[in-house]
Amino acid sequence: RPGWSMCPNGYFMAGLYRNGCNALHCLESAKCCKLKRSKQWGNCENHSAHFGRRSNFECPHGKFMAGVYRTKTDNLGGIPHFK
Repeated sequence: RPGWSMCPNGYFMAGLYRNGCNALHCLESAKCCKLKRSKQWGNCENHSAHFGRRSNFECPHGKFMAGVYRTKTDNLGGIPHFK
């Protein structure tokens, strides 16, 4: 469903679950985990996803992913932003 999908405050994404297909709408949930040294998010920033030919994305050094923004597009372009 379009919009932000976020882990609870203080938790970060550790993985994504998808059902049997490979399309974007097959992403069903994220596994969120908590760092022992962190009680809440620090400075949460939006980052644009620029996949290009690659199908992976790396967070900036020292940052963790806490959520994704999804659109109605059913390919990697349907995830234009991360927090």
